[in-house]
Amino acid sequence: MTDDAKLDQISLSLRIYNLGDIQKARQADCNIGAFILCSCFIDHLSRYRYYNSIKNDKNRFIAFADNYLPSFKGNGKKLYQSLRSSLVHNYSTRGHYALAWGDRSVHLTIYAGKAVNVDLDEFILELESALTRLLNELHTDQAIRKQALAHYDTYPIMTQVQ
Repeated sequence: MTDDAKLDQISLSLRIYNLGDIQKARQADCNIGAFILCSCFIDHLSRYRYYNSIKNDKNRFIAFADNYLPSFKGNGKKLYQSLRSSLVHNYSTRGHYALAWGDRSVHLTIYAGKAVNVDLDEFILELESALTRLLNELHTDQAIRKQALAHYDTYPIMTQVQ
């Protein structure tokens, strides 16, 4: 498979499988599941972006959040601890974030004097922007392209069998 074909497969996977499942979960009102998929999506995106340059998943996730998610810049570690670790494994955000949906105006406001509201629809939009940026970089930045291809070669993407 050519490098361009691999990049096409990466793009398809990230847009249709990852983001598509997040959007389907949201449309089905499976909102906690959608948040969990969002954290998994950040993990997946971060591996394509930082595969060999950052050596562990936690630090890749944090770097991706800090560099690609403007609402969470400087809070990548908190996002990792709350959404990636606590939510995925314990259905908790450790009180750092309050998960919200249905009212975009609450995004990033304070809930109960301490937690930060994260509106699911706004979060998904921010992830879409991060995805678009990363996919553009895969075609314009050779170092990022090399990271993504190295990850693909180690972890080839599933394809649908007809």
